[in-house]
Amino acid sequence: MLRVVQIASVAVLALGLGANLGRIEGTVWPVTDETAITKVEVLEYGQSRIWGEFRKLRDCRFEGLTFYLTSAGGGSAADLVFEGGTKVRDSGFETFGPWRVQLTAEQLRERSRAEVRHVCPMFAIGGRSVYRPWQTVTQFYP
Repeated sequence: MLRVVQIASVAVLALGLGANLGRIEGTVWPVTDETAITKVEVLEYGQSRIWGEFRKLRDCRFEGLTFYLTSAGGGSAADLVFEGGTKVRDSGFETFGPWRVQLTAEQLRERSRAEVRHVCPMFAIGGRSVYRPWQTVTQFYP
């Protein structure tokens, strides 16, 4: 019965908050923090190759990462390539890179932000995780 109440509560909350639920969760209860770019290699055509580190706080499934070039009027997504491939990561401190992003080193430092998207478990049934129906969005500012 408790599980039914939990599921119903999450469904009502999700319907009421809609698309913003993942952003709210990521702000209040982020999946990652202490993200820092530790090395930038300048490439041609306005690109940079980056390496860095972060701390993964929760055991959630990675869904994607988007870098944005920001401006007073909004922003636009920058192309990103995981040159080292993707990895399954446990909780704790991790390193990343090389990643190639369509931003100059100056744009990365002064006019960018990134959003990491994960899907996190709500609870487990019979040893299997039941995931939230939204993506948790954690932001960082390189």
